[in-house]
Amino acid sequence: MQKHKYQTFTFGTWNVMGFSKRKREVLSEIRRENHDVVVLTETKLRGVGGEDLEEYFHFYSGIYSDPASAGVSILLKKQLAIDLKWESVSERLIVAEFRICERTVVVIGVYWLKQLTCNIERCFPGQAEKCNRKC
Repeated sequence: MQKHKYQTFTFGTWNVMGFSKRKREVLSEIRRENHDVVVLTETKLRGVGGEDLEEYFHFYSGIYSDPASAGVSILLKKQLAIDLKWESVSERLIVAEFRICERTVVVIGVYWLKQLTCNIERCFPGQAEKCNRKC
């Protein structure tokens, strides 16, 4: 009988209420928890971009206006970033696709307010379809 090897990966989410001022604290906690993939919400970051944060790749989708609000990002351990593709859909929606153990993984990061009672198609017109195409 053939034994299968299994590898465990940890995923997390965190509403950071502003990433720039809390970057060290957030990264320290993520390292302590040893997460492989983390979606950060309410980052309040501006624009769209990516950065190298030691053992993580960090890519984000934010706003361009004042005051800073919303924002969503994904932190991914570098060793897992095989065939990495990501897209900023809006300041509240980001999609990443990469490979883990010969399987394609799609992570969709959404920053949602509990005050919003509408469905995703009404609140994010045309954007749900973009996510569906990724899957």
